[in-house]
Amino acid sequence: MTNLTNNSDTCLLLGLPPVLGSAIPERMKALTIHRNDYGPPGQVIRMESVPTPYLRENDAGRVLVAILASGPNYNTNFAALGLPVPVFGRGDSATIHIPGSDALGIVVDAGSGVTRVKVGQAVILDSWTGRNIRGYETHDGFNAQFAVVDEVRAIPIPEPLQNHSPESLAAILLTYGTAYRAIIERLKVRPGDSVLIMGGGKGTSFAGAQLAKAQGARVILVGSNPVLVNSLISRGLADAFVDRRAFDPGVFGVIDQNLSRAQWETRTESFRQAVREANKGRLVDKIFEHTGGANFPLLISALAPGGTLAFFGATGKGLKGEYKETFFYEGRRFVMDARWVWMRQKQILFRRGSAEHILEAAGLPPGRRVLIWGADRYARHFIRAALKRSAQVAVIASQTREKKDISLVIRMGIPSGHILDRDGLVLPADMPDPLTEKGEPNPVYGPEYMRHAQALGKALWNIFGPRQNPDLVVERTDQSTLHFSTFVVRDFDENDVLPCGTVVVRGKSDLTIRGSHMYGSTQAADVIRLLSSGTLVMEQEDLEITDLAGIAGLQQKMLDGVMKKPKGVALVQADRPGRTIADYESTFRGEAVMIADPAQNRLIDIRLIKEVALVTLSRPEALNALNDALVSQLKDLVQEVADHQFISNRPVKAMIITGAGRSFVAGADVNAFRGSPEIIGAFAHKNITVFSDLEKLPIPVITLIDGFGLGGGNELAMSAHYRIVTENARLGQPEVKLGIIPGYGGLQRLPRLIGPSKAAELCINGEPIDAFSALEIGLVDEFAPSATALTRAFIVARQFIEGQRLITPKDWDIRGEKQLEELKALLSRPEIREILAAPTPRQSEAGDLRAARMASARDTLAAIQYGYEHGFEEGLSNDAVLFGRIAASPGGQEWIDRFLAKDPLQSSFLTLLP
Repeated sequence: MTNLTNNSDTCLLLGLPPVLGSAIPERMKALTIHRNDYGPPGQVIRMESVPTPYLRENDAGRVLVAILASGPNYNTNFAALGLPVPVFGRGDSATIHIPGSDALGIVVDAGSGVTRVKVGQAVILDSWTGRNIRGYETHDGFNAQFAVVDEVRAIPIPEPLQNHSPESLAAILLTYGTAYRAIIERLKVRPGDSVLIMGGGKGTSFAGAQLAKAQGARVILVGSNPVLVNSLISRGLADAFVDRRAFDPGVFGVIDQNLSRAQWETRTESFRQAVREANKGRLVDKIFEHTGGANFPLLISALAPGGTLAFFGATGKGLKGEYKETFFYEGRRFVMDARWVWMRQKQILFRRGSAEHILEAAGLPPGRRVLIWGADRYARHFIRAALKRSAQVAVIASQTREKKDISLVIRMGIPSGHILDRDGLVLPADMPDPLTEKGEPNPVYGPEYMRHAQALGKALWNIFGPRQNPDLVVERTDQSTLHFSTFVVRDFDENDVLPCGTVVVRGKSDLTIRGSHMYGSTQAADVIRLLSSGTLVMEQEDLEITDLAGIAGLQQKMLDGVMKKPKGVALVQADRPGRTIADYESTFRGEAVMIADPAQNRLIDIRLIKEVALVTLSRPEALNALNDALVSQLKDLVQEVADHQFISNRPVKAMIITGAGRSFVAGADVNAFRGSPEIIGAFAHKNITVFSDLEKLPIPVITLIDGFGLGGGNELAMSAHYRIVTENARLGQPEVKLGIIPGYGGLQRLPRLIGPSKAAELCINGEPIDAFSALEIGLVDEFAPSATALTRAFIVARQFIEGQRLITPKDWDIRGEKQLEELKALLSRPEIREILAAPTPRQSEAGDLRAARMASARDTLAAIQYGYEHGFEEGLSNDAVLFGRIAASPGGQEWIDRFLAKDPLQSSFLTLLP
């Protein structure tokens, strides 16, 4: 967490992309819905200034994101209308609600515990908090300039999607994730399936069609926009279209209780005939649905034998909500409240076969809670099958009509206390619509249905335990109690081996109805994977693009059913449509002065922000190892700054040096350690000169080490004026494992920084140390979490510029004089004397690990001693010559070859200096 807050009440301008070091304003622009001000979204959603969210001390695992683009969704219309329940609940003191459940942005701050993302990284925001839906069931949605989210809800943009625009990915996760759950998991679409999808190619139906096609299915879209659907068919995203405008309005609607199946089928046959025409003469295998009670019975009737319907909503016309859902099965009219099935992801299985077969199909594990309606032979078959699975069984039966059957049930081992008397329950065969025609809560829904359903649930708690609902309910076709069974069966639990609460019914044909709701993290990850591979798409031409204030208009279009494109989206801090995510990430790092391109041998990237140069060494495929080209380019940069304090005619007052990818600098490129002693020594001298010139620059140089800083990398870092490390840093001088010595100034700077004894230990054993160890011994100046280290480096640079910090002159010789006694004590140690007496291995002994390392350690100590005796500058010159000679020797080449061959012996652990 960094401190870059701007105390001004002025909001950040919309359309201004975030940049490193920019202050976070105390207020921001956001869309709002006010308490008790419900109505059409175009009228009640407004844009206004609200406090900017910020990271608190206990937000270690959270990030602050500047929103580039955000999208509309149906949840916002629910919120605006106050349906099905108001977003301001009882005991809720909030006065404004910020909607929005989809967005993409740039991380601009992070808590101290964040490890998955970094400041400056683009992320897709996941609205599922693990408990509720962000921007619908919480008041802090994404239709705003900033949002704070849990780190796990900020999904990094993979490289294949970097060239997409923010708007093309900003409004996908809620719709694509919801569609994924339904199509892939709940419907289990397979190659060759025919899938009917409600929605006409907009929103979730656009995503659902693509997912079904990716599974090899035939896709039939039902909607009212043939132009849109035909365009999707031409793109291969759908196969056929059923135009709902072609049907008489009487086809649609909840089935009246007094209507026979024959009468209803006669009235609605035109719909099934249209489905057959669209599906090569057949009814469909699977249906993906969200539209509610008016369409539900039609859709069930359009399923082929053995078909499955999955639904994730019941929005109804104008989002009134059509929660009363009816359908026929074997001539019986069934009714249920859609919310108890879809929101809780329950399932209803009508199945042929024995009770054992049906419980097997339901996947009932042992020892579960089972409720069975009745005590007759039908029920007893299921009781027997459930008891074989060690189930806890409860039975609902009439003590007056089923007295003899109840005695048989008791003899089967069911305790009398587990038998509920149906005569004492009120179980009407129908239920009122939960909403009135105006979309308001129906006052008779509670007393005529919910009160009785809750009474049944509490009676079952007396059997199974407090708030313990049945895992499975056995229903039947000779009664209408499905609306009670779907209420009392338990909710979905992703962590349960039986995730779904299940209602089973034995009948003459198979039919599956599954509720489907929010996706989880695994589904979200797979959606991103499919987008990255191009299996799923969201093209620019699929988008209706507006600005933040324009979301209210898009929401109104969705409500009115007049959207012309598959998805709407709004630019927030993004400045124009079509600009790539990679470009916004690049902009965050500052004005591009020099853009690295390793393929063209441009190995340094330079950005400029408020007179601070951000220099990134860019050989990520080689962990930024120092080769001649990289050193030469660094040399030119240092010379330009030394001569003019300018880079490309732009003034520079501080410099931050970091590395691309997962390394700062992992060392020198060992391919440079070939040739004569003079050639290798000359390369070492070149590096030493560049590092010394860097150290002498009149502007502060800060190194940010967020990964490997080994060998030449550590030597480069020691040449800077200030060193910041992260939890990813590993620093050290591992040259002994190559049979050589540190050759780029490390044997002079390292002992003077941390003392000769500690320096000898690091160089002779060759093992790296972590960030906290480096800080403890004085090798580095500061620790910062990787997620915010770049921001911290910028703040430190500005502190130097503004005089809050001063460059401390490094008089290495004065430091050395103060360490002579420590050096003397070091050289007198018995193990050091043993090392100093070690011989140089003959060529035939060059592969002896201990002998090679002892010789390298001996030369390391000699170089350190030489520098203390002859001075820092002479020590540097000696290092270059000695390095060339040792690297070119048979011993040096032996272990360099082993490194290149990835010989495990070369990197093995050997402690020479305890």
